[in-house]
Amino acid sequence: MMDERSIIDIDDLQLDKEVLRQGRDMRKAGRLLSKARFAHAEAEAHVDLVFADLSHKMRSDPESFDLKDNPPVQMVKDAVTRHKKYQRALRELRERKKELDDIDAFVKGMQHRKTMLELRVQLLGLEYYAEPSDKKMGAAGKELTRRSVRKPLRRRDRDDDDD
Repeated sequence: MMDERSIIDIDDLQLDKEVLRQGRDMRKAGRLLSKARFAHAEAEAHVDLVFADLSHKMRSDPESFDLKDNPPVQMVKDAVTRHKKYQRALRELRERKKELDDIDAFVKGMQHRKTMLELRVQLLGLEYYAEPSDKKMGAAGKELTRRSVRKPLRRRDRDDDDD
């Protein structure tokens, strides 16, 4: 699986590269998820096959499995679930399920990262990360801003005095 730390970390100074990397990483994560789903389905099928095979063998030759002749269905089911071969198949199924869940959580993290990238690009477009304009203006710009703000106030004050 890909590095989990890279899911969270976004370099704000290289959003273009992050967006491109996100697409490649999502494609890789999708492939991993597809493979995990296939492996899980295969493990489920294997459990069913082992159950059917053991059940058939136990019905065909019950004495070799310490069962009485013509055992009832429930007795065969119980014997199959206790058999080591069936237990190994179930363990394999649980491992595949865990891998599937882990990769599914990874994909959800990648989807969250995509949303975060989209929001950061929107903020960048709105100049959210822009420096305050006072730092860019210098002394002359600050004085110009003060005058433009003060003049309308003075005119309004004069208009109020006329009333």
